[in-house]
Amino acid sequence: MKQGIQADLLEIGKAGCYFLSICQFANASMDKVVEKYNEYVAKGWMDQNCYIRDPVNILSDLTGKSWKYRWSNKPDDNATLSIGYWRKGASGHFVIMENGSEKVKWDSYGENSPVVKGGKIDSFRLFYEI
Repeated sequence: MKQGIQADLLEIGKAGCYFLSICQFANASMDKVVEKYNEYVAKGWMDQNCYIRDPVNILSDLTGKSWKYRWSNKPDDNATLSIGYWRKGASGHFVIMENGSEKVKWDSYGENSPVVKGGKIDSFRLFYEI
């Protein structure tokens, strides 16, 4: 196991909801998540604080497929993957959405996400397999 894994897990747990949503969709194991976190930070696809700079390359690497991406303020039935960004005050949180709706499909916090419970959907990150 990699030395310093606790520091990596702390960063991923603190601010990695977008990254974890992409990894969940790609069925990445926890070992793979930590390995890829370090790889993507080194490649510049993601910052150490989990800010995603290149979601298409991340999803392509994890799935072995080609993707296109767009930001939207509305859901889309045609998206292969829909990640919603929820806001509550100054806080934000990403979750996997049911395609074409504002219904949460998967949340890295489980059912206890205070941002989703008390917040509102702000926007969508929509991915389409090509």
